[in-house]
Amino acid sequence: MRLIVAFLIIIISIANGFCGELLYVDKGSQTSCTVVEITDGDTVKVRVLESGATLTVRLLGINTPETAKPQKGTPDEPYAVEAMQFTEKELLNGTISLLVSNNAQQMQDMYKRTLGVIIHQGEVFNTKLMANGLATRCFINNDCLNFPEWEKIEVEARKQGLCLWSNIGKQGIVINELHPNPKGNDASEGEFVELFNTTDKTVSLDGWNFGIDENTVFGERDTIAPYGYLILTNILPQYFRIMHPEIPKDVLIIKASTNQHGTFLSNTATPPENLVVHLRDNKHGYQDSITYNLKWDNKETDDTGYTLERIDTNRQNIGDSKVGGIDDENWGTSIVLGGTPGMFNSIGTVCFEIIPIDNPMLGKATAIRIKAIGSNNQILNDYCGTIALTIAGVISDVAVVNGIGTASLFFSRLGSLTIAARDTTRGDRHGIKEINPTLLGDFGQKGNELADNKIDFNDLSWFSYYWNTKNPKADLGSGKCTGNIPAFISPIDGKVDFSDLMIFSGMWNWWNMAR
Repeated sequence: MRLIVAFLIIIISIANGFCGELLYVDKGSQTSCTVVEITDGDTVKVRVLESGATLTVRLLGINTPETAKPQKGTPDEPYAVEAMQFTEKELLNGTISLLVSNNAQQMQDMYKRTLGVIIHQGEVFNTKLMANGLATRCFINNDCLNFPEWEKIEVEARKQGLCLWSNIGKQGIVINELHPNPKGNDASEGEFVELFNTTDKTVSLDGWNFGIDENTVFGERDTIAPYGYLILTNILPQYFRIMHPEIPKDVLIIKASTNQHGTFLSNTATPPENLVVHLRDNKHGYQDSITYNLKWDNKETDDTGYTLERIDTNRQNIGDSKVGGIDDENWGTSIVLGGTPGMFNSIGTVCFEIIPIDNPMLGKATAIRIKAIGSNNQILNDYCGTIALTIAGVISDVAVVNGIGTASLFFSRLGSLTIAARDTTRGDRHGIKEINPTLLGDFGQKGNELADNKIDFNDLSWFSYYWNTKNPKADLGSGKCTGNIPAFISPIDGKVDFSDLMIFSGMWNWWNMAR
């Protein structure tokens, strides 16, 4: 008898321990049933063993893809058949325990279906669908569900890229900025979502949808240019442009549709883990999804006028809404009031890589390329801004577009020089490069092209070769020179002609006389 009692205690403890992490079983009532029909991945019919009554049960906390609806002309959504087959294989004709909340307002949905949790063979079947990537969260207020634990299960499936989450980001369109709760009246102050195209190709959003319930459906004219933006807002586009006149004219702004409650972006949810919006493609595949939290960053985006901005567009959202969680790490508060719709995010991580395209020579225009680099060491194709280049105390402004800018510099002295690049609006975005300009006409040594700060017979040989073959390296400038040898400035003219011969001759004579 003692062994039997001990065995029962162990079994009860295991069951309570497993379900106890996910459920508050004391908040509901359990009924033994037989599953008699599978209607959908998340909807079944059961027969109550005690009474014989038949119930249609909608599984709580999850949402599986929709199967085909011939009367509506809609096909199976991705993984709808797999979800239904999974449910059928696991449950059909099996005996289950059905947990339903004791709260009368939580017992049924608007279609009079019983809202419940199915416990089968000691496991919560609802979350089993999520764990296999066959269902997304659909958290509605219910006393029986421990929502933070359910969220962890979806997060893990997303990390692994299972089923529904296998195509995230494949089209290159990401949710890049959110403004769910502007300061003041949300209806007039302009909630918005910014989408960003991370690819070098124009992407058509025809047939895509976005939103809490994916209510906004895009049309055939809705496209995003390479490394471009698209804005969804709850107010008319012309009014949104008045509020944000800095938005480039080629950025498309669309008035978004709302859900059945008239909501575009929610500020609050019960439970809070259900502040979620999805972006789905024309085949209903998930391209991006963010479960945001207005408590991130000490509520700095909650009714303050500041927005939630994504830091790294190459890092996927995984549905982790908790403060200090993985998604919180990649989202932060804009440093610009009203955010940066249609432009590079104000908190995006940037450093500048400075690359001399030509061998820097005294007096010769040297092409410099500046690359905006993100935290993943890739070019930030969405970065546009003005960079201040400083060399020897001289500052030049350079425009950087789609992550790349070019400048032409002149050097007036030998020795190590430092080029510094700094964003004109953000001092924490910068870069530095040390260079060593050589003498104009110093083409290298015998057998190689390594400068040695001499103008000797080796350079004469190299110049003769370049000049005779019309190699651009022999283009030392034009006849319009300023300054004095050896640090005179001679803008190149794209020609290899008599002017270049005269410039080299001047450098040759200076060097040999200086010796």
